Amino acid sequence: MSSTSQEQNLLFKEKTLVGVPLQKVDSILKVTGKALYTKDVRLPDMLHAKIKRCPYPHARILSIDTSKAEQIPGVRAIVTGKDFPVQQNEDTPAVAFSEALYANQAVVAVAADQRRTSELALEMIFVEYEPLPWVTDPEIAMTPGKTPTKIVHPSETWYEDPNVGRHIKIRKGDASASFKECDRVIEEKYTTGMVSHFQLEPVTFVAQPDPDGGVSVWATSSGPHKTQYELSRYLGMDADKIRAKVPFLGGWFGSKEECHVAAICAKLALKADRPVKLELSREETLTATGQRHPSVITVKDGINKGGKIVARQIRAIFNGGAYSSLGNNVVINAVLGAVSVYDIPNFHMDCYRVYTNEQPGTPMRGPIGFQIAWAIECQMERIANELGMDPVEFRLKNVLKEGSENAIGELMESISHDKVLEQVTSAMKLNGQGKSSIPQDSTQENKWVRGRGVALSAKWAPGGSPHQAMVRVKESGKVEVWVDVVENGQGIYTGITQIVASEFGIPSTDILLMPLVFGSDSSMSGLSGGASASRQLVNLGNAVLEASSNAKKLMAERASKKLGVPSHDLDVREGRVFSKTDFRRSLKISELFLRAPIVGYRTVASFTEGVEFVGYGTFYFRQGKLDPETGMTIGGRISPFYMSTAQIAEVSVNVETGQVRVEKIVAAADVGVAINPDLAKGQIVGSVCMAMGAATSEELVFKDGKIINANLADYEIPSIFDVPLVIPILVENPLQNGPFGAKSAGEPSMFPTAPAIRNAIHDALGIWVNDLPITSERVLEALQKLREN
Repeated sequence: MSSTSQEQNLLFKEKTLVGVPLQKVDSILKVTGKALYTKDVRLPDMLHAKIKRCPYPHARILSIDTSKAEQIPGVRAIVTGKDFPVQQNEDTPAVAFSEALYANQAVVAVAADQRRTSELALEMIFVEYEPLPWVTDPEIAMTPGKTPTKIVHPSETWYEDPNVGRHIKIRKGDASASFKECDRVIEEKYTTGMVSHFQLEPVTFVAQPDPDGGVSVWATSSGPHKTQYELSRYLGMDADKIRAKVPFLGGWFGSKEECHVAAICAKLALKADRPVKLELSREETLTATGQRHPSVITVKDGINKGGKIVARQIRAIFNGGAYSSLGNNVVINAVLGAVSVYDIPNFHMDCYRVYTNEQPGTPMRGPIGFQIAWAIECQMERIANELGMDPVEFRLKNVLKEGSENAIGELMESISHDKVLEQVTSAMKLNGQGKSSIPQDSTQENKWVRGRGVALSAKWAPGGSPHQAMVRVKESGKVEVWVDVVENGQGIYTGITQIVASEFGIPSTDILLMPLVFGSDSSMSGLSGGASASRQLVNLGNAVLEASSNAKKLMAERASKKLGVPSHDLDVREGRVFSKTDFRRSLKISELFLRAPIVGYRTVASFTEGVEFVGYGTFYFRQGKLDPETGMTIGGRISPFYMSTAQIAEVSVNVETGQVRVEKIVAAADVGVAINPDLAKGQIVGSVCMAMGAATSEELVFKDGKIINANLADYEIPSIFDVPLVIPILVENPLQNGPFGAKSAGEPSMFPTAPAIRNAIHDALGIWVNDLPITSERVLEALQKLREN
């Protein structure tokens, strides 16, 4: 039976496509090479741009001599910091003006007829620098009297400690007093390194001057409206004169919010009055764009005899690099990640984002939450071990329950902490009993030791951004969906298609998703927060449902006159408008349209008399804020909801080499209701594999303030030979305010992987590794310490 026939049968039986594993609606475009990516954009007379970068981690720019470069034939435009408005915030400037704050920061850019001409022009531009003191250690940077330099940006809140861009504190109960009364107090420090998003497609922008003095920009961005408004600020231009387009994305993960790079491309295009393409190399993408924040996190816990955590104190320091680049905004995620899993009556937390002379830390798939989950779940395992308790039972004893209140005053609703733990525990038993389920190397079996580890986490949901949609019903019964949705591989085109098809009770082939071929366009859709923070399915899904409902109301009002039935008694499904109480009273959608020739020609067009059947929808979650002294919520929730996730990892560790083989990971995630189960499982598997790289091998290494492993030979991402068997489990706990009960699935499963692997290594060897990545060297070092003790 064909997939179309299967779909029709499912539709006839269920009247919905929710829960159906449909093939991606954009899959044919991708496998045939017809999907358009920014790198594919080629315009007539297009120039090629290159950027000259500062070689020092901190330097004053004394002079820039572009005279010789200007004389090279084919050079059409050169821009420096003086070509841009003065920045009045902490975000990365398009081009450094008087001071470069990190190695490889942009200093001057060139656009020329050929790429090689641009490269030659850079060689002929001479920049005189004065090297300045620099700091890359955030603990030193924030310590008065120790830091060698101060990084101050305009319009920032001033904190007592130097170089602090953001400080959030939570004070619930009295942790200090509680520690004195506890039976046991355990304190540990955990660290994570700088990790690259390493998306397949490097950062690329194309800009074209428009006849009205504006500019059109094709961007590797999470959303066109983000790019539009950010470029307005960088260029000092009215947002209405900027048209931003986001075609298909070759991976994102939070990495491409580089609007300062887009501003360079746009400014060169405006100055040259020609289209310009700016493609960053892989090395530039690694060394000059934002990466995951390195962190130093100390967790102190007080536990009573029964195994209940009475008090917790966390001090989390995040290396923010030289600028904010959204980083100061996402520090709150540390709080949300820390308060959303365990019920602790006395909870104190201090989160700092600290400026250093490194490239800016930016959001990366579960920003900041990945680091917090690492620290907390490592700590939970340490406590369970110290108490001699089963690690699953210990977590269940301390977990937040449905209807309980977390440490910032949010009511925990629609959570599944206990259920995801139970699911992974049961699944691991079914898929192999004990450590013997891991295959051994028969020739070296005495060198490989096996272990299992568990971890439990929760991911918050985004709010605070408006999401708009428009739906138009056509005479054929097909439905156009106009929405600012960005496809970065996760399958959102398919998810939105299934939501609208289910609402109208029609096949997915009758949904015309307008961004499909050419991508999202700021001039053709309503506002959206873009593809960041796993927000699209829930937020845009709710927006398209509201738009669909409003379009249906218009059709019901028109059909009411024809059928003599009150509009509130009418529904629209399966290409008809019908009475809910008498199905015999119905009309085909086509009967609501008129047909007439166009200006006397034989071509006949359909139209509606009066109002078109067009519905608009807006979804907006108004967030509260945290009290600056106590951290308790004011004016409502911070996170609309939370998503529970748990994993058990199975590893083999070589006691002679320290090599870690991740053999199997069972991963459960609460997805609310899976709109498309196959795509939801794909998100879980992808998250696990990405997190495994950060856990075992990935880290950008600095020497003398510069990254020294910006290539695939030295920056070790997992290959297909490293990826373990991943068993994804969908836990469905419907979200009351989600589209058909759906929650998000793109990020939560990033969180438990690293601590589960680390805890499995402890189960195998009895060692504790508190620093990411868990390299062979760190395993051997921990083994040596164990033997010495």
